[in-house]
Amino acid sequence: MPHTGPPLHVHDDVDEIFYVLEGTYAITCGERVFDADPGTLVFVPRGTSHKYQPGSGGGRMLLVYAPGGFEGYFEERQRDEARHGGSLPPDQLDSLGRKYGMRLDGR
Repeated sequence: MPHTGPPLHVHDDVDEIFYVLEGTYAITCGERVFDADPGTLVFVPRGTSHKYQPGSGGGRMLLVYAPGGFEGYFEERQRDEARHGGSLPPDQLDSLGRKYGMRLDGR
């Protein structure tokens, strides 16, 4: 969905890789902000604040988490959002994320 994406956040124990498949994304990684086109690969080391936002045409990305286990966050979030009837508020996202070593960075 265009102009959506996660809020600025940090993974304490997980490295993350973005690989842009389609569309364009605005990516914040640490203090750096840049546009990413198809074929762009971004490595986000654990402990680094980051977020991404698809452009107006939308897009698709492959996300890789190392080590594994963070997929549980997405499974639990999907169940919670289905029960809640929509997106979770930031405080609930932060609480859920902390179970998986992720925290929102409210700067």
